[in-house]
Amino acid sequence: LNIAALPPDLPTEISSEILRGGAEKSREAGVVVVGGHTIQDKEPKYGLVALGFVHPQKMLTKAGLRPGDALALTKPLGFGVTTTALKQQKAAPEDVAEVVGWMVKLNRSAAELAVEFGLRGGTDVTGFSLLGHGMEMVDASHVGLRFFSDKIP
Repeated sequence: LNIAALPPDLPTEISSEILRGGAEKSREAGVVVVGGHTIQDKEPKYGLVALGFVHPQKMLTKAGLRPGDALALTKPLGFGVTTTALKQQKAAPEDVAEVVGWMVKLNRSAAELAVEFGLRGGTDVTGFSLLGHGMEMVDASHVGLRFFSDKIP
């Protein structure tokens, strides 16, 4: 399902391109977009809701960390800094290009490797940062985490 919040004055070409891009990435991921919901908002937002089935022994959850597990990031951190700067027209074009290049990449390979190696713990690192989401995993899994700053991209 598409979820879109778009400004009423956003040119139709841009909103069409947003929806086209979502449909294209969905096809790349092997899923079908079957509808959605669009509202008006001052700031554009777009996302997808995925519904499906997963084998319970192959599901990554915040509660799935085990002692001795290592954390692996599938993409670099810091996208929020660049996107916030972009909203204020303070982002360098090369930074925006790099962030967008990462944002449009599927996590398929990472997901396949996680299943292949029997990983059970996972989360997205979004608005709550690595530390915030790490704490959610600690609370859910009842294990501790150590971060090494020289290892964080």
